[in-house]
Parts: sequence; C-alpha cells; structure tokens
Amino acid sequence: MPTYEFLCPKCDYLFEELLIQSEEIKKYQESHPCPKCRTKSPRAASAVNFTFNVKTPGNSGVHDIDYPKNIDVVVGRSAEKKWQKYNVRKAARDKFRKEHGVTAVTEHNGKIMPTSSKKLAIRQKVLNMLLESKKAER
Repeated sequence: MPTYEFLCPKCDYLFEELLIQSEEIKKYQESHPCPKCRTKSPRAASAVNFTFNVKTPGNSGVHDIDYPKNIDVVVGRSAEKKWQKYNVRKAARDKFRKEHGVTAVTEHNGKIMPTSSKKLAIRQKVLNMLLESKKAER
C-alpha cells in the first residue's frame, strides 16, 4: 500500500497518509492538507519501502516456500525409513524373546539368538563399573 509522508511548512508537523485509490494518489501525490492546521504540505523525502517480485528461492521469508526440497525433508524421509527398519527388528527380537522365554538376545549376521551367560557376565561387570564411577563422582 502506498504510504506517503508530508511535512507541514507552517507547524513543522511530519505526518503519513495512506493513499489507496488511484484518484487519491493523483490528487495528493505532491501535497496534502496538514491534519493539524490544514496548510497545504509538500511531500517529504522518506525511506523507500519495496520488495522484489523475483521468482527465485529465498525471497518470500517463509522457509517452506523458499526451499521446498531442502535437507530437512530429505533427513525426515531417511529418518522415517530408519525407524521402520528399527521397528521391524524390534518386533522380531520381541517375538524371539516371547517364544524362547529369554530377556537378553543377541543379533549376529541377521540371526537372533539368546545372549550367552559369558556375554551377560561381561555386560553386568561393565554396568557395575559404570555405576561405581558415577557414585565416586558424587
């Protein structure tokens, strides 16, 4: 919308007028009556307000419009595929646990099997060491 600034020569009042209709623009393009003293006030020099109407990315200020095929979309899709694979593996492991009555399972070369007692002992030892180091930090 065209906003014009005017400076009254009599009372030094700087004011803005929003001129919408083409008749108003033609009539008040050079001068406008001051709202305080009604003196004919010439148009003042003001800052320019414009935008580029170029159809290139990065001009609307809205990220999704300017960059529709950005890395976020690609990452989102790959993350979705990753979670699908994870959920399939988790379902297979849960099924194996239920069928064999075990809680600890290991996957080796795509095959699911119960975790050996030796591996469980190592896991427990590492867990205990971690807990002890956390206690020592406090």
